[in-house]
Amino acid sequence: MNACLQARIPQEVKDSMVGHKRQGARENYGLTEQTIKSAYVEAFKYLTINGFGQTSRKVEELQQDFQKTKNELVELITELRNENKTLKAQLESNSHTLGELTESVKQIKKTVGIKDPFKFR
Repeated sequence: MNACLQARIPQEVKDSMVGHKRQGARENYGLTEQTIKSAYVEAFKYLTINGFGQTSRKVEELQQDFQKTKNELVELITELRNENKTLKAQLESNSHTLGELTESVKQIKKTVGIKDPFKFR
């Protein structure tokens, strides 16, 4: 019954699962097979026999952890792609500016008449 409690199965369904008849007017209204099956599936996650079991619960927890990690990685990859895109744009802009500066320096050298500013005379 602990598994049923951990799975938060309603008392009415638990009673039906162990073979008790429903009380009063409810006896005339049976629970559906699907309701009972889904309750068993939920309770099964918490069952242990001599210390063995709960594997499906552990698998479910691992799946949740994996999904959480996957979502975090997708978010990080998206952020890195956006940052990479921004850095590429900045690099392209800096390269363009460097080209313009190089041309300006060449024009200044021509105007002033300097052939090689680092050469000693």
